[in-house]
Amino acid sequence: KLAKMFKNDSHVLYGIANEPEENWSGSLDKKCWRAMNKTVKAIRQIEKKLGTPNHIIAVQGTRAWARRLDYYITHPITAGGGKNIVYETHVYDPESDFNDLFITPAKTLPVIIGEFGPISGYMTANDCIKLMKEAKKLKIPHLAWSFHMRCPPNLLMDYSNGGCGIDMKLEPTDWGKLLKRYLK
Repeated sequence: KLAKMFKNDSHVLYGIANEPEENWSGSLDKKCWRAMNKTVKAIRQIEKKLGTPNHIIAVQGTRAWARRLDYYITHPITAGGGKNIVYETHVYDPESDFNDLFITPAKTLPVIIGEFGPISGYMTANDCIKLMKEAKKLKIPHLAWSFHMRCPPNLLMDYSNGGCGIDMKLEPTDWGKLLKRYLK
């Protein structure tokens, strides 16, 4: 349905799954890959039928809330000839894990970091700074999580009084300020 709806919108990027998580051992990597490949195939079939260009499709890491891309290094998506596929990772980990999570995969795959941010016990603000510098050096697109006030790691202070945030003062958290300085 979405492939038909956005057939002429070249600025649309499909993200076909959100955070495969119950696959810590990797034993479900093949099953996850098949589901991702099947979805890419369905989108490509609609695009071909309608004669529209292939949109970029982001397939997420196969485990640990989309962190791991290593399965794709040896098993890239094949549907649609594997064209216009990017491999998305979510990094909430210390710098010591960057090599496994995005540096090594980016040597052979087009990688995007779809989420990152400081979370107590996992990733520090200093790790975030190092991630941004490394991603920029490697020309890996990277997106911080989240422009929200109650979905950690928050970029905004929560002045909603428990509401949805309509007309709320938009003030960045320390994380939001750090990201804003980086983007400047």
